[in-house]
Amino acid sequence: MAQQQILKLIEMPDHTPENPSLNESHIARHNLIDAKGLSPTEEELKAEETRLLEEYASSKYQRDRRYRYPRLEEQLDKLFHAIDTDSDLKTKFSDFHTAIKTVKDKYPKPE
Repeated sequence: MAQQQILKLIEMPDHTPENPSLNESHIARHNLIDAKGLSPTEEELKAEETRLLEEYASSKYQRDRRYRYPRLEEQLDKLFHAIDTDSDLKTKFSDFHTAIKTVKDKYPKPE
């Protein structure tokens, strides 16, 4: 079976670079059968497993960053205030600034 015919394996929590195990129970549990009713070979499964593990490992920085960024609302508020204090940025980002300012003016922060 050609590599491109393999169904994409579902990332499983027990699949990590430290624990790369793909056995018949995984295959049965996730019903890895293509449109022609053929199951991938063990070699194809191992190749796909390796690809997925490498993809997972290469995006570690994204997982590390995800919960360390300020909340999106906080990021947007900081961006708005940076634009609000700079007339050049107000011009460049007038649509964004106007949309946010309209809401802030309509619902002002209590003093």
